[in-house]
Amino acid sequence: MNIFQRLTSSLFGLGLKVTVARFCIILVDRWFDFRYGVDTCSFIELDKLTVVGNNKAKGVRYQPARILPVRRFFKTMRPILPDNSVIVDFGSGKGRILLIASEFGFQDARGVEFAHELCEVARKNCRRYKSATKVETQFRIIETDAVKYEIRPEENVFMFYNPFDDAILNAVLDNISASIDKQQRRVFIIYYHPKWARIIEDRNNFICLQKLNFWGYKFYVYSNRN
Repeated sequence: MNIFQRLTSSLFGLGLKVTVARFCIILVDRWFDFRYGVDTCSFIELDKLTVVGNNKAKGVRYQPARILPVRRFFKTMRPILPDNSVIVDFGSGKGRILLIASEFGFQDARGVEFAHELCEVARKNCRRYKSATKVETQFRIIETDAVKYEIRPEENVFMFYNPFDDAILNAVLDNISASIDKQQRRVFIIYYHPKWARIIEDRNNFICLQKLNFWGYKFYVYSNRN
C-alpha cells in the first residue's frame, strides 16, 4: 500500500484531523532521515533478510516506528523513568527507536535484532546520528534471537514494537522476569502497537500503568509489582 492509499484509508477510517496529523508524521519521518543522513524509513519483508535462529516465521517485517508519536510518548513518560535508564528495544530493526530514545536522557540504548542486514544498517545509523547530534547515549546493536538475549541487571526499560508473535513475547517476558528475580529492580515494559497485550496482562507479576494513544498510535506501559 503506497502513501496515497494509506492516507485515503485513514481519511475514511479516522477522519480529517487525524489524517492530517498522520500526513505530517510521515513528512517528519522523511525529514529525519534526510537531516541526519540515516536510513530508517523503508519497509523490508523478512524473506529478503538473513536471520539468525529458528524463529523467522514468528517475526514480522521491518516497519519503522513513527517518530512524532514515539517522541510524544517518551516526553510523557520521562518524569517516571529513573535517571540514566537503560533501554532495550526488541526487534530494533534499523534502530530508529534507539535514536529517538537518545533525546530523552537514556544512558544506554540497546537494540536486539535477528536480521543481519538490519543490524548493519542500524550500526551505521547510530554512528551517523551520534556524530551529527553529539548525544551522550551509548548505542549497542546485538545480533541475536530475542529469546536468546540475556537480560543485563542494569537494563530497566524494555520496548516492543510488536516485533514477533505471542510465543516469542512470552519467552522474552520469562527472561525479563528471571532477571528481576536475580537482580531486584523496577522495570518498565513498553508495548507499542500492542497486538498481544493479553500475554502481559495475563501474568501476575506485571501491572498496567498507562494506556496512551497519540494520533491513533497506541502505547501500553507495564511495570513489575513492588
